[in-house]
Amino acid sequence: MNTRTIVAFTDLSETGEVSLERAASLAAHRGYALRIIYAAEKNIPMQAGPIARLGLCARQLARRYNLPVEAAQHIVISQAELIDAASAAQFVVTGLGAETWLSSFWKNTVVDQLMRNCHCPILVVRTAVETPYGRMLVGVDFGDGSKELVESACGVIPDAELHLFHAIGRSDEAKLRSSDASVRAIRMYRSQVSANAQERLFRLADSLDTRRNRVMFFVGYGDPALQISVQQEAIAADLVVVGKQRQSALREMFVGSVARRLVHIADSDVLVVPAGS
Repeated sequence: MNTRTIVAFTDLSETGEVSLERAASLAAHRGYALRIIYAAEKNIPMQAGPIARLGLCARQLARRYNLPVEAAQHIVISQAELIDAASAAQFVVTGLGAETWLSSFWKNTVVDQLMRNCHCPILVVRTAVETPYGRMLVGVDFGDGSKELVESACGVIPDAELHLFHAIGRSDEAKLRSSDASVRAIRMYRSQVSANAQERLFRLADSLDTRRNRVMFFVGYGDPALQISVQQEAIAADLVVVGKQRQSALREMFVGSVARRLVHIADSDVLVVPAGS
């Protein structure tokens, strides 16, 4: 039986080192192998310093978590190298790095490249490791892959309290308003849509093979990324899970994706599960 592998990318910044801690904690808890890799921006020249620091991090993590940790002996710079390094992983971990949402909009960052090209779950770490994840919020859109998304999240983080969330879009309600529908009609519509979403969340929770007595669910209104972020704060979830459909870099730049926006606005760590992973 092949050992499952976590590949963790770091720029050795403060958040990069926090992401290595989380990767080691997950690997030790789940019995995965861990490989850590220094991923640099293209304008950073190759040098020996980061490799030596990476090796030191590997030895420290190995002692702290009683875990074999392999440190790559080369620096990943290009997108092709990044994707090749991630291809052998069943799970990828990375920090958000120094980029802000505004400054990264036009840039092809490490996180962007991984989310666009990886076929396995990607954990983007924002917070320091204190305890294993205790409360997990999964955003579902009721698409064909919703159940698989929840089951994948539960497979990776099996011990966390599970909360399901669906954000109801406002486009249909906006059409009612533009057609001069009465306030009463709009309220009735919202009530019906909310009840339908609650019922679908209940059926989804009931269909899960495990933890059906520990699943809670909520409904929100408006932009999915923003509403998931608001719900994460409301219930103090330490992990948000969201699916991601593959799309071109150009379309993602102008249209965006819930996953990409959540990575930058959520206060918690974010687990991105590509469709079909």
